[in-house]
Amino acid sequence: MARRSFLIFLILILFSPISKIEAEATNVGLIPGNIWYSKDPFEERDKIKIYTLVFNSDERELSGVISFFDKDVLLGKKNFKVAGASSKDLSIDWTATAGKHVIKATIEDTKFFISTGEYEDVYLTNRETIPSRRTVSKEIALTKQVEVKKETPENESNDVKIQNFILDTTPTFITEPVLKIIDKLESWREEKLTSSENKAKEMKVYKIWQLFLQSIIVFYGTILIIVFCVIRYLLNKIL
Repeated sequence: MARRSFLIFLILILFSPISKIEAEATNVGLIPGNIWYSKDPFEERDKIKIYTLVFNSDERELSGVISFFDKDVLLGKKNFKVAGASSKDLSIDWTATAGKHVIKATIEDTKFFISTGEYEDVYLTNRETIPSRRTVSKEIALTKQVEVKKETPENESNDVKIQNFILDTTPTFITEPVLKIIDKLESWREEKLTSSENKAKEMKVYKIWQLFLQSIIVFYGTILIIVFCVIRYLLNKIL
């Protein structure tokens, strides 16, 4: 009888499932598609935070290490603790770079707190998020364009209006030699104006001369009248 009992006990041991050394938890860990950003969309060189959420439906405190990856490149890792029957946001700082990114988070070295100095290793089925895919464009340096204010009919001076009118209504074969003469006259006018400014303080005549030279309309108007009179005089003599 004793021998039969021993055989039954042995058979039960052989055919019963072997217990795991560490516990397995399906209601604890990362929510698969739960990756988000402090700024989205983001651009190259933006300093942002990458977030995920760890949930713990167990009554015991959960601890472990969370790591954030861009493809296979480790962006950062940190230790964490989540109290029983609660959840916790976890994040890392990241400076975005140009290119295609595949961001994910994983957790490892997870344990349940049993008592002071005593922990139980736990295997989580939800230990990795679904990758979050983002494409960041290359930053283009834009040269700041300086807006140049063009003169409009509202802010043009009378001198400029007269000059433009003359140039628009006069044939080119006439304006070209005339402009050359005007350049020389303008140089002469400025030279005389400079010298008259010093003498105007001493003599009234130079003051009048200075005023005459300062006004472009008066100066060139006088010259045009003189030229017109000379041409008319010559035509009368010829005809």
